[in-house]
Parts: sequence; structure tokens; C-alpha cells
Amino acid sequence: MIERPIVDTHAHIYRAGMPLSPGGWIAPGAPRTVDDYITALDAHGIPFGVIAAMSAFGDYNDYTLEALGRFKRLRGTGIASPQTTFEQLKAWRASGLTGVRFMLLRTEMPDLSEFGWQRLLTRLSDLAMHVHVLIEPDRLEAFINALAGYPTLNLVIDHFGFPEISKGVDCTGFRAALRGVESGRVWVKMAAFHRMGSMAPLYASALLRHAGTERIMWGTDWPFLAASGPYAYEEAVSAFNECISSPEDRRAISETSLRFYFFD
Repeated sequence: MIERPIVDTHAHIYRAGMPLSPGGWIAPGAPRTVDDYITALDAHGIPFGVIAAMSAFGDYNDYTLEALGRFKRLRGTGIASPQTTFEQLKAWRASGLTGVRFMLLRTEMPDLSEFGWQRLLTRLSDLAMHVHVLIEPDRLEAFINALAGYPTLNLVIDHFGFPEISKGVDCTGFRAALRGVESGRVWVKMAAFHRMGSMAPLYASALLRHAGTERIMWGTDWPFLAASGPYAYEEAVSAFNECISSPEDRRAISETSLRFYFFD
């Protein structure tokens, strides 16, 4: 029997009637509730999960916070702005919302040198919260560099660095992700294997070789909104097992995720 991952670090939840942000870049479709997600975790023997904020709902973090209150086996990220107060962030942190997601795909990158953004980033650092980013590969390095002035602020990069598949491991974003882990404050999610296609094993191998198990986390991207066709949870688990063939390495990656989200 193949050992199951311990933590799924990337999933989305939403219910009917949630407000839609004009800046969202993907339509949510039919509701996928926290109860649906818990059912998926249990069906595959995975104890813990992490809810990733979605651009579709902007800074409406209410449902994620409600889910974290119901299920202590979950953690999450939310969306904030320079107007988000210290008291709000502190309450989020206490609830299990451990980081703030910067959804910069197809949007202009904010000027992080402006006071409001500096204040937000400093507060995140002070509260031991992390930054979670999704951005085009050619802009990732600039974003990483913009955080260089916050030496205790951790950064989680989504989806293997969101590489351009046609460029393989030479993609700008993937190379930036590899360089980022050298700082000691960057982690990379091997999430959404279905987006990587036939390149997934190559990306996974390069990440493991360069970053080691201490800087990699696995996630599914459930409910697979960006998949080009039907995709099942078990396929995401199988892709992890196939791309990271060593049980010891898979276990170590799971332990990295557990430490990062649950035992910090």
C-alpha cells in the first residue's frame, strides 16, 4: 500500500451566493464547500488541508474563516490590502489563516515600496504570517526581490513557479523559484500537476534536486477549476507518487508542509 500524503497544501472552497470580485480571473462554477473538501480528504486518507484564497472572491475571506473555525485540521490563506488592520490580521492568524495570498496573475503588480504595502508586509512578518503568490513567470523574480527587505517574511510560490510549459525547466519563473529557495525564506508548492502536463516529472525532479524536501510542499488544486478536462483527486495523489518516487522523500515533503502550516 502506498503511503498517503499528510497535508494537501492547496485547495479552494466556495459556496453559492458569495460575492464575485471584478478582478477574478477564473469562474468558480458549481459550489465546492468545505464539507465537500473534507469528504475528499477523508476518502483519500489525508489528515490535513490548506485552503488557498481565490481571486474570484477578492478580499471576501469570510467563508474560509468560517471553515477554519469548524475544522481545526485546516489552515488557509486570505486576501488583504494596505487597509487591512493589524487587529484583523492578528485575528486571522489566531483562527488558522496563516498567510496572505497575492493574486497578481493578469493584474498590475502593486508598488510594494509604498507605505501602505510596507506596513502590511511588516505586520505579516511581525505576526509570523507568510506571503503566498501567484504571478506570471516573467514577473516572479521581481516580486521575490521586492520582498528582500523583509528577512523574516516567508514566501510560498504557487504551482511550480507557474512555468511556461513550452520552455521546460529553462522557463524564467521556474528558474526564479529555484533561485528563491536559496534565500532560506522561500518554499515552492508542487500543486496542480494537471497544469504541468508531461513536464511534471521534470519539474518535480529539478525542484527536488535543487531545493530538497525542506523547501517543497505538495498540493492538489482541488476542485481543479483550471483543468482542461475531468480530473480526479486520486490523479493528483498518483502524480505526486510518480514524480517523487522515493517514499522517504514524499514523507519528508509532507513533514515540511506539516511544520510550515501547523507547527510554527
